Amino acid sequence: MLPATLAELEHGPLIKDGVDALASRILTYNKLNKYYTGIHPMNYVSSAFRERFQGALEDLADNLCPLVVDTISGRLIVDGFDPADGVTSEFLTASRFDAKQRQIHRDAVLFGDAFAILWETDKGPRLFRQRPWTIIPVYDDNDSERMVAAVKVWAVGDKNNRRLRVTVYYSDRVLRYITTAKADGLTGLATATLTPYDEDQEPAEQPHDFQRVPVFHWANGAGPGEFGRSELQPVIPLQDLLNKSLYDLVVGMEASAYPQRFGTGIETTIDPVTGKPDNSWTAQKLWLSGNPDANFGQLPGGEFQGNLAVAESTRMEVARVSSVPAYFFGQTGEVPSGAALRVTESPLQTKVEDRQVTFGNVWEDIVGTATGQVVNSVWRDTSPVTELERAELGAVLDRLGVPKAMVFQLALSVDAAQAQELATAAEQAALQREERAFARLTRAPEVP
Repeated sequence: MLPATLAELEHGPLIKDGVDALASRILTYNKLNKYYTGIHPMNYVSSAFRERFQGALEDLADNLCPLVVDTISGRLIVDGFDPADGVTSEFLTASRFDAKQRQIHRDAVLFGDAFAILWETDKGPRLFRQRPWTIIPVYDDNDSERMVAAVKVWAVGDKNNRRLRVTVYYSDRVLRYITTAKADGLTGLATATLTPYDEDQEPAEQPHDFQRVPVFHWANGAGPGEFGRSELQPVIPLQDLLNKSLYDLVVGMEASAYPQRFGTGIETTIDPVTGKPDNSWTAQKLWLSGNPDANFGQLPGGEFQGNLAVAESTRMEVARVSSVPAYFFGQTGEVPSGAALRVTESPLQTKVEDRQVTFGNVWEDIVGTATGQVVNSVWRDTSPVTELERAELGAVLDRLGVPKAMVFQLALSVDAAQAQELATAAEQAALQREERAFARLTRAPEVP
């Protein structure tokens, strides 16, 4: 390997375009992460309001972003793969699949994109989750489903000697580089000279046998070769509006915290020394007047029902644009049930089923690449079905002659292996009941 620039690499122009676009992606990912963690800017307020109240109100937020992200990603759970053999199970266990899939699904829902790298270790192939802002996927212009390369970029070294590591993944090899000069973010990376990286005593060029680019991309709500769309994208403007209604509520409550009292028809005396009215009319004193025309009163306090109505309607609008059921955001505590629950959750369930298809294809590609097995992903049924409805479904399927393993899998939402174990146990129990019944019918009568 020789020093090179990105443009000089295989698929260099596409890689260079991807690097140029990474900076704006990083800004977007950073904004999304801040909203998820509750760091919100004070939008929809005037500069005067911000200058006066930012110190007191900048941490105030009724943050709905985690609820949206966690509700959707929490319903995306792969229970296993069918068929499930020992090789597949070993790969999934060694890769910590149970936890890793949840992290990856959360990334995809939150950022719109999630990435993982499959790599061969001394213990076999392993899957490594990647931060979305470090990966640049490069797709074929003529076949958007085919990834022709992928680049991972990350900073190393302290702030005085910071350089960028650049690893390029192809379908048959990996090229490892590092910038020769100090790097200030991504500025200049597209034209920077890259030198082969072997400072860790590993070769700069490493072949692999995966026969494809070993980088996998989960794109939320997007087509082949496209970047995904965060579920927070339509929520953020509404989140800002909700925060604004809270700012107005707090400021209004503060302004009317003390009753504003008044007196009319009162004569005040002038202090001959200071030339100012006396200060006997203060909140700490009893107000008295000998003038029969004097009148005392109190201004009404602020009305905040309008602020509360805006906040509640904004929560309902968040529910609409995110497909998360409205009762998750409501204040009444009323949860629908039965048919009403299924209707209420229908938009969310439709979105979940769509993601199961697109995300499932990626998981199947990973298992197939790692193990050589052709598998189908088995997703947990997270639809709003009661236990009674599941039991009734199982009874109907059993009467129709559906194999017991499939009945248990559909009715109890277990994976194929657990369903087979339950079916075997049920068949053994049925056989034992038949043997006992036969024994009672055929035993000899007792002699008196």
